[in-house]
This record gives sequence, C-alpha cells and structure tokens, in this order.
Amino acid sequence: MNTTKIENLLENAKKAFEENNLKEALDNINQALTIEKNDPEIYFLRGTVNYNLEDFDSATKDFEKAVEINPNDADSYFNLGMIKFELNKIEEAITLFDKAIELDSFAEDVYFLRANAKSLIDDLEGALADYNKAIEIEDSDEEFYYNRGLIYFELNKMEEAKEDFSKTIELDPEFAEAYYSRAIVFEEEGDDASAAKDYKKAKEINPDIENDMEE
Repeated sequence: MNTTKIENLLENAKKAFEENNLKEALDNINQALTIEKNDPEIYFLRGTVNYNLEDFDSATKDFEKAVEINPNDADSYFNLGMIKFELNKIEEAITLFDKAIELDSFAEDVYFLRANAKSLIDDLEGALADYNKAIEIEDSDEEFYYNRGLIYFELNKMEEAKEDFSKTIELDPEFAEAYYSRAIVFEEEGDDASAAKDYKKAKEINPDIENDMEE
C-alpha cells in the first residue's frame, strides 16, 4: 500500500474542502479509495463532502460504509441522522442520534439535534431533557438556551423561558430572535413596557424580524 500517496491525496482533499473546492476534494478522495478501500475515515470524509454537495444518497452510502467497517463510529451515525433530519424523516433521525449518543454520551451537538427532532414530533418533555443535557455538557452555546426557552414557552413555563432568552442575550447581545421571544413573554406577563423595549431592540438588530419569526 502506498501510504504516502494516500496521505497526500487526503491532505489535498481536506485543503480543497476547507477552500470549498468540493469537486476537487471529491476527486482526491476517490483516488485515495482506489488505493485503500477499507479505511472508514476516507468514507467519512467523502460522506462529508457529498453531504455538503447535497448529494444525500451518496453521503448516506459513504457513512453507512464507514459504520460497516467501524461500528463504533459515532460521528457517522450522527451524520446519517442529520441526513434523515434534512429529509424530514424525523423518527429515523432520532434512532440514529440515539445510536450516536450510545457511542458518545458527551456529544452535546447530538443531544441538541435530537432535541430539535423531538420538538418536531411534539415530544416536548423529551426535547427539554435533551436540551438540558446539551447545556450540562456545554453551557456557553446561546442556541442551546434559546431553543430550550422555546420549549419552556410551549410548556407554559414563562419564567424559565424568560430566563433562557435572557441567558441567550447575555451570550449573544445581537440575537434578535431572543429579544423578540422575550418580548412575547413580557406581554404574556402584562409587562408592556419591557415588551416594547425588547421588540424595539429586536427590530434594530433585524428590521425583518417579524417576518422571520412568522416563517
């Protein structure tokens, strides 16, 4: 096996991928696979390129090949779950996220995406548990708090929702959706002055916030 040639091809592929030259990256990976057909990392890399090319069928085959060779490849299960999520196959996505978490219980992004998936099938308590776990692992991601705030709002837990939207703003003072969502909570509580202040701030950051929130 020409290990040096494979390494050079993969290095070129990664560089091309970073520069968003996806076709060039794919060409280099395909050349590497003509030399080495049993390395799961090569299939994972090609799957990632195909995913970014939105060729989900090819990406699925690559990630499935990666886990066939290495059944403990949590990242490939995660990416397979993301593909199912993109295709709106939510139950299948959750099953794949379950497997990824079984293999890597400290992957906060998997908990986050599984929570998003659960929220789409109205499993609000399940989504809440996953957002809690994601925040337990990584407590400085504003998206985690914002999405958990939305779940608290749906569960009519207004104080908790307001706290999460406030935490989101603390972490990212330009997070327009968090101001807008907190304004709705203030309205629910009858605090019209605070609501008006947050609506104003949200529109300063994003003049189209009302339309964006309706989508």
